Amino acid sequence: FANGQNNSLFRDVKGGLHLAYFDAATQTLKYAYRAPNGIWASTVTIDSTPYSGQYVSIGADANGNPGIAYFVGSTGDLKYAYKSSGTWKTETIQSKGSVGLYCALQFSFTNQAVVTYYYKTGGDMKFAIRNNTTNTWGIETVDTTDDCGRSGDIEITPAGRFACAYVDSTTGVVKYAEHVKGGGWAIQNAATTVTPGATVLLSSHTLSE
Repeated sequence: FANGQNNSLFRDVKGGLHLAYFDAATQTLKYAYRAPNGIWASTVTIDSTPYSGQYVSIGADANGNPGIAYFVGSTGDLKYAYKSSGTWKTETIQSKGSVGLYCALQFSFTNQAVVTYYYKTGGDMKFAIRNNTTNTWGIETVDTTDDCGRSGDIEITPAGRFACAYVDSTTGVVKYAEHVKGGGWAIQNAATTVTPGATVLLSSHTLSE
C-alpha cells in the first residue's frame, strides 16, 4: 500500500481483514479488504475530498459489514463511510468547527456505529451514535473540562455500555468515562503520568466487569 499513512486495521468475525488508510500521494481515504483465504481485493477510494482520512478508525458490525470514521482536513469535518448493497456511502457526523480529530469507532451490540472524537474548536471530548433506521447521528458531549479528547479510544462493556479513554492535555491526566444508565457520563482520572500537552496513543481491549 504505497503512500499509506494513518492506517486502521480490523479483523471481522468471519476472519476478513479491513484496512482503511490515508493515501499521502492522492490525499484521499482508501480501503482494502483481505478475504479469509488471504486474497486482497482491489483498493477502493472511499472519499476523494482533499485530506480525507488524516485521522481514521475502522471496524465492522456483527455481520462483518465495515464502517469507517474519519476526519477531513480540508473542511474540518467528521465523516462516516459504510458499505450498503455492495456500494460505499458517506455521510457527515458533525461539521461545525474543526471536529473529528482522534476519532475512534466501535459497534454496539445492536450494530449501531458509535464514535468518540476530539472537538478541537471547543477543546471537548465528544461521542456520536448512529440511528440505523433514520440514518442520523445523535451527539453528546462527554467532557468539557480543560482541553480534553485527544488520543481517545472507545470500547463496549460486557453490559453493553459505552466506555472511552482520552487525554486531558491541560493537566496531562488520562481520563476514563463510562456512559451511565439514564444518560450522562461518569468520569474518573485513570492515570497522571502524561506530560501536559503531550500526545499519547491509547489502545482499548475487551473490558470485563
